[in-house]
Amino acid sequence: MHLPEELSKLQSMTQFIVGTCSWKYPSWEGLVYSSREPSNYLAEYATKYGTVEVDQWFWSLGKEAASLPRPEVVAEYDASTPKDFTFSIKAPNALTLTHHPGVKGEPRLNARFLDPEFFLKFIDSLSVLMPKVGLIVFQFSYFNRQKMPSRGAFIELLRKFFRLFSFSREI
Repeated sequence: MHLPEELSKLQSMTQFIVGTCSWKYPSWEGLVYSSREPSNYLAEYATKYGTVEVDQWFWSLGKEAASLPRPEVVAEYDASTPKDFTFSIKAPNALTLTHHPGVKGEPRLNARFLDPEFFLKFIDSLSVLMPKVGLIVFQFSYFNRQKMPSRGAFIELLRKFFRLFSFSREI
């Protein structure tokens, strides 16, 4: 790493947004919240910070089905934050896990791994909030040869997935 080059890149950034990885911590009374249990944690959080990570929808893959964000929760998050607030959202693990978690014995393939249709359903479920979404994080689990034959195979699956959505950056 060349520190002067890295600092130069930081100096050329036009904006920093400060936030945390979640917002509902009663122990933040006096630091972030006016009381131990404010009526709306996110709304009060958003008066002090401009961004937050949402990982609650990451934990979507159950034993048989994958869940999507509930419309009323998405609408609540939108209503609780100002127009210029930014969300970083973890994509559902139903998209990023190759195998179902917690299965004993032989791993069972996850049919929704990098499934474009499920990804579009996820994005659609966030439609009200999408103007405030600045980043969608794809967090993949550790891959061993039982889950993925090679790094090259994984990269090719990612390329195929992202090309479907015309993302401009090459992997």
